[in-house]
Amino acid sequence: IISMFEDLWLKVQEFILTLLRSFQNLSIVQRLVLAFCIIGIIPGFYLAKYSAFALWNLSYKDEIIVAQPAFVEAKELEIGRVGIINNGNGLYSVYAKVKNPNLDLAFQNGRYEFLFYNGSKQKIDSATGSFSLLPNQESYVIASRVAVSDPIISATLETQNLNWQKRPEIPNVRLITPEPDGYNSLNPLAFITEGAVINQSPYRLGSVRLVYLLLDQSDAIIGAGDRLEFNLNPNERRAYVQQWPNIYKEQVARVIVKAETNALDGNNLILPKNNSDGSDLSRPEVNNF
Repeated sequence: IISMFEDLWLKVQEFILTLLRSFQNLSIVQRLVLAFCIIGIIPGFYLAKYSAFALWNLSYKDEIIVAQPAFVEAKELEIGRVGIINNGNGLYSVYAKVKNPNLDLAFQNGRYEFLFYNGSKQKIDSATGSFSLLPNQESYVIASRVAVSDPIISATLETQNLNWQKRPEIPNVRLITPEPDGYNSLNPLAFITEGAVINQSPYRLGSVRLVYLLLDQSDAIIGAGDRLEFNLNPNERRAYVQQWPNIYKEQVARVIVKAETNALDGNNLILPKNNSDGSDLSRPEVNNF
């Protein structure tokens, strides 16, 4: 074994001596070129590696799967004037029009709070609730029949927890509210509206919100309210009756009734097993007031 090792070591030494003699026989130019090549092996390797990577990346950039944010910034919710309606007997209705200006963003379970102030600009009460908006949807948030000890002179609306989401597919939910009938009632003394909401979708809806607006001859809102209807079946027509104390038919020029449901909540939309028409996932029609 020692003899084999010595023979191997002699061969290595002979090889090194041969290289040295060959190097000494080279001209100065050849020596410089050889030294440059040896020194440039490592940077040349990395240059070739990253150049090839950049070339392949450029060739397949359209097929590379990368994670990107769904959106960068959402437009702020548009809030209209806060209106106050004195219903008499210390009861008020407060409303505000809200609009989602984003064409591809929505949110659900956002929170709102009305703050009520008296003539001295002191806060006397508040009312809270939740709401959802689809892309480019307009709606009203309403605090109905607010009972306060001091008259409400002004009010503001604050919102929070608007968790914007980009939802490429939103189930199609079509709700129809034909123009209601209106008449005066003597017992109780009030204006009555009777109508219906029709669920023209394949889904059973857990809850549907009805928004009522009464407008006078100048298109000013003189009555505002809302209510919830539950478990509205596909193609069901659900009748409703709404009373408006201290308002009479002669004061009302138009009655607007809109139906809304949370199409973003999968638990709110149930597709019956025997229904074969539930494949429509297009964006729902938006109720614009």
